[in-house]
Amino acid sequence: MIDQAGLLRFLERLDALVAAIEEYGDPALALDALLLAWPRIRAAA
Repeated sequence: MIDQAGLLRFLERLDALVAAIEEYGDPALALDALLLAWPRIRAAA
């Protein structure tokens, strides 16, 4: 199961990166940042 808080943080970061790309950013760097922030599946306890 994906951590809901982690998913929310990821989506907020996605919104911020979209705004940065529209303004001045490099799409390749934004993609790198998103891949590093991708929510991970939690291990079953």
